[in-house]
Amino acid sequence: MSKTHIPLISDRDPNPSFVEAYRTLLTNIQFCQPSKPLKTLLITSSGPQEGKSTIVANLGITLARAGSKVLLVDSDLRAPTLCKIFGVTNSSGLSDLLIEVYSTQITRGRLEDFSVGDAFQLLKIQKKTGILTVEQEETVVSFFLKEGEVVEVRWRKTPHTKNLKEIFRVKDGTFQFQETTSLDDHIDILDNPRTKNILRKMIPQTYRHPFIERSIDSFLRPTHIGNLQLLTTGRLPPNPPQLLGSESMKTLVSIVRDSFDAVIFDSPPFCAVTDASVLASIVDGVILVIRKGFYDKRLIQRAKEMLETINSNICGVILNQVDLKRDAYYYPGYQYGYYHKKRDHKVGK
Repeated sequence: MSKTHIPLISDRDPNPSFVEAYRTLLTNIQFCQPSKPLKTLLITSSGPQEGKSTIVANLGITLARAGSKVLLVDSDLRAPTLCKIFGVTNSSGLSDLLIEVYSTQITRGRLEDFSVGDAFQLLKIQKKTGILTVEQEETVVSFFLKEGEVVEVRWRKTPHTKNLKEIFRVKDGTFQFQETTSLDDHIDILDNPRTKNILRKMIPQTYRHPFIERSIDSFLRPTHIGNLQLLTTGRLPPNPPQLLGSESMKTLVSIVRDSFDAVIFDSPPFCAVTDASVLASIVDGVILVIRKGFYDKRLIQRAKEMLETINSNICGVILNQVDLKRDAYYYPGYQYGYYHKKRDHKVGK
């Protein structure tokens, strides 16, 4: 696939001012929330052609060259751009991953390749009701699930928290899932809040997922930049908001967040469709890109209000395509201004 020509930070004869602009942008993002690093970041805009994909690409390059392990996710499932920017194939990607991997049926297998964590994650997403049995040597544990949630655990001896936690970490043995339409014939579902709370603590959402992690890796594309990988959109689905707002997407964000130092999402314009809003609610922070002389103040205000309504973490605004010398920023050659929501000034670097 041929590349789309946009101003990328280049190994050959890099523009010092251009590079410094992104380094300063990165510094401002890092200082936006110093107590809790922003590992998942959504870059969006109020309208089209504001330059957000260019910023996603260059910010990813800047982070990768600083030594971070970075993943760029093209979540614009209507008009993908990142595959064109980096010249990689888009035959499969995000949409395929969410549909194919998370619909994997749980039946039986060995824990060396498919962990208890994989089983729980998929059964939860698929909202399955039934009994998951895990066997390791003399130990046999049965997990009773109702619509993907564990409601009771049984084994040959009275379970102790320490022993049950060890079961979640086993790397050898076998598993089997028996799906049922109802658990009424097997157990009286526990309604004790204390018991349910104990089970939730014992069954964390982020433990070993060897199958899911390997599957995710198979969809990632390397780029010409070291430390920088790309997850393209893949086939464009008929219902992007439904796919991006799914439990599968939330799980994916959680797993890649733990696997990378930074994950940056490119999305459609915020006011055009609802795709960006469903993503904004599950990432650590959101940055709005505004192209100077090309924006509609009403759209910007609407985007801000929509982001506030869903309680997203608005980190700030990037003012794109600014002539800093002409516009009195006094930093000739820099192309980006950055407005930090917690500091009432613009940074023209």
